[in-house]
Amino acid sequence: MTVTCRALILLICILSFISCHEAYFPDELDAQDKILVVEGYIDDGPGPFQVKLSRASVFNETSYDEVKNASVTISDNLGNNELLKEHNDGRYLSTSGKIMGIHASY
Repeated sequence: MTVTCRALILLICILSFISCHEAYFPDELDAQDKILVVEGYIDDGPGPFQVKLSRASVFNETSYDEVKNASVTISDNLGNNELLKEHNDGRYLSTSGKIMGIHASY
């Protein structure tokens, strides 16, 4: 390898380790807002299915803020509706078995 080739490889290696970082501060988000978080999953099994409601934590906070005493209804595109029953810790469960996923093959 020639000296020029080695110097070029060394220069490329050095430049690959140097980078610029720019902090991003979005204007539209307020770090103090506790936004509603909805987690749930329905499959083609018998259930019961669960929906979990909580509030997003403030940045760098580890507390869990569950939502209690909510009215949670799930529905499908066939017109079936089911009011979920509150279980605990912001968890709501299906009870009637009206709602069930359908395995679709493509």
